Amino acid sequence: MLTGRQVVRPYPLIAALILAAACQTGAGKPGSPAPEAKQAEQARETVEEKPSPPKKNLEYSALDKNSRDLLDAAFKGDMKKVVSSLEKGGEIDGRDQRGETALSIASFRGYADLVRHLLKNGADVNSADKQGQTALMKACAAERAEVAGDLLKAGAKVNPQDRTGSTALMFSALGKNVDVVRALLKYGASPNIRNKEGKTALGLAEGFENEAVAGVIAAAGGVK
Repeated sequence: MLTGRQVVRPYPLIAALILAAACQTGAGKPGSPAPEAKQAEQARETVEEKPSPPKKNLEYSALDKNSRDLLDAAFKGDMKKVVSSLEKGGEIDGRDQRGETALSIASFRGYADLVRHLLKNGADVNSADKQGQTALMKACAAERAEVAGDLLKAGAKVNPQDRTGSTALMFSALGKNVDVVRALLKYGASPNIRNKEGKTALGLAEGFENEAVAGVIAAAGGVK
């Protein structure tokens, strides 16, 4: 963006690829839905939780130079440039070609100080990209425990689902960071939501042999 050339972000979303692999290999086969009426009702309610829609046209093609510089600075973890871009009027919730905001980018890359600065300056904690993934999902996918904690404290919704039906807890279930999983459950993450392949967070954790994570989810009432 500083050079005027289109920036192609070099990373795919790692956990999204793992989820796709799980679906193909059959890891974590779905079982029967939870028999308890309370759990079933909870699952129905949380499925309806949605990320926040954009307040106006903040797509990349509509952004000015300062807003594009902000996205580039977030990708590089350049706090000085982030501050400068915001002071010059950069749109804090402007989106890149993938629909990601500066907050989403910084969250995935684990720039905790930058994430806190963006939140302090009004970044939308529940904005979702074109895949329906929020900053919290990105932080959980990359096992960024500190960032995930800051997002949760700032009001990040825990149960939205992306286009594959995956939640932040499902992304965390693919990793081995038990602290992130506990934090999500503490803030109300439902362990029994199913993605479009019929898998729950517990089924995914067991499929990838993440025994500690699976134990925490099971103790919270999770089923396969």
